[in-house]
Amino acid sequence: MATLSGDGLFTVFAPTNDALDALDEGVLEGLLGDTYALEAILLYHVTSGDVFSTDLVDGQVISMLSGNTTTITISESIMINTANITSADNKASNGVVHIIDAVLFPYGDGDVDCVDSTSWFKNGEPSKDCAWVAKFVPTRCTVKSEDRILAEYACPASYDSTCDDSTSWFKNDEPNKDCPGPFTVFAPTNDAFDKLPNGTLEALLNDTESLTAILLYHVVGGEVYSANLTDGEMIMTLECSNLTVSINDTGAFLIFDSGSAAIISADIEASNGVVHVIDTVLIPGGEDDDDCENSTSWYKLGDTSKDCAWVAEFVPTRCAVKSENQILAEYACPAACKKTCQDSTSWFKNGEPSKDCAWVSVFPEARCDVFGEGKALASDACPTACA
Repeated sequence: MATLSGDGLFTVFAPTNDALDALDEGVLEGLLGDTYALEAILLYHVTSGDVFSTDLVDGQVISMLSGNTTTITISESIMINTANITSADNKASNGVVHIIDAVLFPYGDGDVDCVDSTSWFKNGEPSKDCAWVAKFVPTRCTVKSEDRILAEYACPASYDSTCDDSTSWFKNDEPNKDCPGPFTVFAPTNDAFDKLPNGTLEALLNDTESLTAILLYHVVGGEVYSANLTDGEMIMTLECSNLTVSINDTGAFLIFDSGSAAIISADIEASNGVVHVIDTVLIPGGEDDDDCENSTSWYKLGDTSKDCAWVAEFVPTRCAVKSENQILAEYACPAACKKTCQDSTSWFKNGEPSKDCAWVSVFPEARCDVFGEGKALASDACPTACA
């Protein structure tokens, strides 16, 4: 995968051959036939940085490259989720490998106390039911049915839900009207709001969509105390973007797209979770890249007023919006989406993951017109290869 071939250090939890053999019949074959599910599970075995066994603590929650988390248990052995680490600290050229005795899945075996709906299916595709959802959790849990019911709620067993209240649901446009929690809130001080550029707060108060996104960017599902935070850990917020934890001699910081925020007061208990006070407002978007130029003709499908400037107001969510001719904002608005005008590391020819931007660069005259997944043209996704 391109993710692991790039710069940086990684920690891999590698199942043994016996672990693969222990999978239920048909599971491995099914994964090999589903590129997206396979990549999700592979990335669920990898975390950023070189994490040695001596760095692990009991109860530690680790964010994996798939966007899900794992939990460390230390007793007679070291376990990640339900897998034992049988051989630790095997050094590799770009990190460290721990051998484990079971395959990790970004979901469980289902909750026997929860029953999947037998009538739910993806909007317009009756064949894609809760069994289909279960093959690629959590991504497919955000799919909606014809009557706009999320798979997360209709397929609780597939989602490995405990049938408890959702930590992400709230009344439309009213984030304060939600389920009881628990939550972890990173709360900016009044001085943090005063540091915002002139007009920012006033603009947010008049833009419900952006305000909601920023509020959710300050909230994490569950109770995360300062003792559970580790340097380099990535935390998924309810806005669906990650924050990176940085810990050094001066304290703990949250790194986001356009800056960092120091935790100045930690572990303030609340009735539905815990609060950490921070000195900066977290914004789920960064500054434009001066080396990239946004398209002046791109706009959101069906709404000519929503151009690259509109995209820049709410990164990264709006970077996934498509135009009338199916061009992603990510490619048409590289400055808004903080791209460096480098080739995409995730694009590949539709149905052929091995044919990526490097493949395009070998014969750009013909291959720059090839479509990738989601009808994204190689010429848009691979600007260097197609230059």
